[in-house]
Amino acid sequence: MINRSEPSFELDVISRDPSGMVSDAQIEMKIKEFKAWVNLPAYDSILEALIRNSYAQNIGLSLYDKDWSTCSATTLPDGRRAFYLWIKKEPRFGSKREVIFDIMHESGHAHDDVDRPLPGTRDRDPVAERGRELRAWAYADEQFDAFPDDLADAQPEYEAYKRGCLATYPAPL
Repeated sequence: MINRSEPSFELDVISRDPSGMVSDAQIEMKIKEFKAWVNLPAYDSILEALIRNSYAQNIGLSLYDKDWSTCSATTLPDGRRAFYLWIKKEPRFGSKREVIFDIMHESGHAHDDVDRPLPGTRDRDPVAERGRELRAWAYADEQFDAFPDDLADAQPEYEAYKRGCLATYPAPL
């Protein structure tokens, strides 16, 4: 889901240096925050890779206290697009591995070339919304497949989580 109303998003963009980059120290702090919250050491390398990759692509991210994860978008003064992933802290279906799944999925929204509505707008067409979700999950599938050895044990949970999330977006008749 893309959301453009999170008030802290602009604060994160403003906190970047004039080139739009986040410092290595800020990225390290973000990695430590996510690892500490998820608290599953077997997945630390995956979290680190996903977070570094996000920041390398001008995508920031934070944990937050909501019931859903979301992707915020804005246009920077120089015309570049910037995205921010708001990742829910508490799992919907029981495992903090959902944080990893949500980073992968919400990143899919940031990489969706079709998913470029104007800030402050949202297409409420159910077919378009489901299409966006399917494309974001296809991107998440690619990200998941990039860690075949590290995530092999999580495959059933990932698939169940994806099905549960997609069930909240009605399939077109």
